[in-house]
Amino acid sequence: MAKDNDTPMERLKKQPLWFWGFVCIFSGVFSNLLFMMMLDGQSMPRAERRAVQFGSGVACMLFIIIGIVLIVMYFIRKKKS
Repeated sequence: MAKDNDTPMERLKKQPLWFWGFVCIFSGVFSNLLFMMMLDGQSMPRAERRAVQFGSGVACMLFIIIGIVLIVMYFIRKKKS
């Protein structure tokens, strides 16, 4: 068995961009889901609740957009080489 001297950080850097795109998409959706579940247990005025839900939705959309951009960048780089 050959010994691999790669550190965990080097192994993460070797991952393709599409992998990081999917990580961004799923982490954004999952964090939004967890946040909404946490928000249901709290009592706050309706206007504040709507503002918090809007902010969480915007953050989730940003994660999804970043993930899509990373996936597209992977295919553009792959096509050039």
